[in-house]
Amino acid sequence: MIAIRHLMAAAVFAAAGATGLAAQADEVVKQGAFYDGPHAPGHKVSGQAQVVQNADGSYEVHLSDFVSDDGPDVYIILSTAEQPTKDAHIKGSTWVPLGLRTALTGDQSYPVPANVNVEDYKSVGIWCKQYSVLFGAAALE
Repeated sequence: MIAIRHLMAAAVFAAAGATGLAAQADEVVKQGAFYDGPHAPGHKVSGQAQVVQNADGSYEVHLSDFVSDDGPDVYIILSTAEQPTKDAHIKGSTWVPLGLRTALTGDQSYPVPANVNVEDYKSVGIWCKQYSVLFGAAALE
């Protein structure tokens, strides 16, 4: 009888621990596909952008299957422009630099500053700060 109680207690503890300690998965809150900016074919961009909320509540922008032409001073940005197709759309919007582009191709992630409300931002842009040129963007839905 004592052995059965121990087995039952162990089963209840294991079930509670399995659900109570399970890590929360990252959640995609917005996403979109990249399209070229106004300077194509000189600057081409392709791939997918996702705004992801991490289990700890922080946000990141993930780029997947990403391809971008080279250029100086190129940043990944979040912009309030809904579907920027011109340099002026970014210049006339509120935008936040997430960091220098780390690679021309491949999957990449950029942390969103904690003071940024991702709900206010409608696109991810590939932006050359030096020349104020939009390489491409992804409208977020």
